[in-house]
Amino acid sequence: MKHAPRLSATMLLAGLGACASLEGPQSDASDSAMNTVPSYRALSYTCEDGRKFTVRYLNNGNKHVAILPVGIDASELVLDGIPAASGARYAAGSFVWWTKGRQATLYEHTNVGRPEAGISCKQD
Repeated sequence: MKHAPRLSATMLLAGLGACASLEGPQSDASDSAMNTVPSYRALSYTCEDGRKFTVRYLNNGNKHVAILPVGIDASELVLDGIPAASGARYAAGSFVWWTKGRQATLYEHTNVGRPEAGISCKQD
């Protein structure tokens, strides 16, 4: 039986290229849950290995999403916002994008639930 190759955070980001930063409207904290206007923003990051990319953030009420470009074929990884004790954390499958201030890390949880060494990035 054939198994699909397992992707690591390093492999996932291997195809990242420099992406243009598009700045969208910022959310207004005074919006009520019933009258929330979706907000969008894009932030550029540079990782410790020199790779540069832009992450798009979409917020609509209690729904928060981060979209990371992956691969050389313009594929995207859509991560849902999940609770974090500090900063903002997004997850899709075993991948986690965790930001705190201008620092961010992409890592993957292994089968035993422990995070593998991630890739550290800093907001430009």
